[in-house]
Amino acid sequence: MQRPPEGTDSPAFAFMKALIGCDKPVIAAVTGAAIGIGTTMLLHCDFVYVSDEARLAMPFVSLGLVPEFGSSLIVPQLMGNVRAAEKILLGDPFTGAQAVEFGIANAVLPPNEVLNHARRIAERFNALPPGAVRETKTLMRRGRSAAVMETIGAEGAVFAQRLRSPELGADTIVWLIASPEAGRSTGLFWCDRRARPTHYLPWQQDDPAARQALWDACLADTAAVIA
Repeated sequence: MQRPPEGTDSPAFAFMKALIGCDKPVIAAVTGAAIGIGTTMLLHCDFVYVSDEARLAMPFVSLGLVPEFGSSLIVPQLMGNVRAAEKILLGDPFTGAQAVEFGIANAVLPPNEVLNHARRIAERFNALPPGAVRETKTLMRRGRSAAVMETIGAEGAVFAQRLRSPELGADTIVWLIASPEAGRSTGLFWCDRRARPTHYLPWQQDDPAARQALWDACLADTAAVIA
């Protein structure tokens, strides 16, 4: 990319800050491929449920990039340095069951049960005092919040530099993508150029159908890379 967004004004950083700053419980349901920020965002969710078909990966280094969203701090804390090196330095993909083993996810379920289970967990909070829930979540994260934000800032500065590095070469494509619901960029996404030699810019599409089509193409190429 000629002028990739960077710094605290970038959509990716705004998304990270919003997720980390959310004082309500965040519940994630993963039923397919979770690549890059699709995996690192799970580190900041309170509950994560994955399907037995899910595949997760953080292929930053192989693409000439560096980890983001505090993953260089949190992943080694969760699984130890040697396992973190496999997942971050080598970019080895892992399964939903391994995500549970590593402490990234709560449980692995059949694909058709993941979303309903996540909803049932969310409904349990209807019976709990909301103030106590918010304050407890804040206290649980208080000890590492400053370190996480400092790490995200350091990662972001290097990430922006790497986007202009000659090592981000002909075999790599960087995507700026968004969910169809958001209608705007929420983060960075990337894929081996051999999968599909084009850039996807879904959030620039005013037509919801066109935006959805580009989103689907991004996901299809991602699945091809980690298959």
